[in-house]
Amino acid sequence: MRLGSSILGGKPMRIPGVVDVYAVGDNWVARSWPKQANQPNSAAQLLWRKKFKDAHALIKTFSGAYLRFWQAIECPPGKMWLDIAMTSIMRKPENFGEVVWPENVELRCYYPLWDHPGFWTAAAIAGEWPDGSPWYYHGGIMLRHGNCFKDVLKWNDIGWVCAKGKRPKKKWTLSYNAIPVYTADLITWFNEPPPAGWRFKDNYPSDSTSVDWRLIPPSATTQGGYCLFLPPISWKRINATTGIPI
Repeated sequence: MRLGSSILGGKPMRIPGVVDVYAVGDNWVARSWPKQANQPNSAAQLLWRKKFKDAHALIKTFSGAYLRFWQAIECPPGKMWLDIAMTSIMRKPENFGEVVWPENVELRCYYPLWDHPGFWTAAAIAGEWPDGSPWYYHGGIMLRHGNCFKDVLKWNDIGWVCAKGKRPKKKWTLSYNAIPVYTADLITWFNEPPPAGWRFKDNYPSDSTSVDWRLIPPSATTQGGYCLFLPPISWKRINATTGIPI
């Protein structure tokens, strides 16, 4: 861009590095000038950028019902489900991985297979895939009483954050809002369906939700805070004999 003589005097000349130069009448006006870049980036900045890019790439792999569970979470004011997922992954990335679930999977818990004095036994919670084949959830079920986000989790206002040069904003954390569904142990057998079952310490509730959040302590690589490992996933209780919802 050439600057006019009305600013510099004499014939027009090129000024390297001028940014956003524009004409006002017969005058050339520079709105801003180059700033010295703060380079090189610190190790902490580079690590944060890598975590951000990795978390963003992982979220892009979310699909089907699993993505729908994340999108359905309730968020505090000013936040979106994407903010919660990004924050959680960046705080504890090793606890997340690519999950592929079809959109129309039906989630069920076949119950009861039998009852025993002092215990109730339920089948492993299972996802019925669109083609009719079951997928069994063998991991820790982490069940809570309730059938939606506000039944099992609660957002807590823990004050204001006022970073230098930024507007004040609220800081939030999570807590459980329901008691757990206690299990005694895992029972396995070879009959169909299903191949495994959980023995519960009390009558399995008709409304239950799998969910997992934890408080991550501060470290050299993270500020710490809440981490939602598993968004609320509600399960239908199904009669193991008739297949009818209970």
